[in-house]
Amino acid sequence: MSKLGGWLISTYTIEDDEELVVRYPANLFKATGRPLGGRLYLTDHRAIFLPHRIDSALGGTATVMPYDEISSVRLESREERESGGKDMPNRVQIDMPDGTTYRFVVNNPEKVLKRLSMAIEPGGSPELETDQ
Repeated sequence: MSKLGGWLISTYTIEDDEELVVRYPANLFKATGRPLGGRLYLTDHRAIFLPHRIDSALGGTATVMPYDEISSVRLESREERESGGKDMPNRVQIDMPDGTTYRFVVNNPEKVLKRLSMAIEPGGSPELETDQ
């Protein structure tokens, strides 16, 4: 088993047959509470957000989103936000079947969205053929 994270990021153990594809610095915005800083990891099986250790100490926990359980992914534009954050960049939105929505601010959200869109397709993978 391998571990994600490190001295600044809380750790999470992935399965033996699971491989890390890419990681991104990210901020997670949940429906309630303050944004959490950390990293968004895309493995060949799931997306995993791990908060910074400071956010972990304040109650932040790992958010695990298996690709086969994700309902949809899209970009949330500035214009469609109901409150606050209109000056922030577009966010990658991940919707789960239970109605939970996760919003991530990442660099190059279009690339992250492309990887996630490919991963949630049946038999898909978050790996890009070229680094576009």
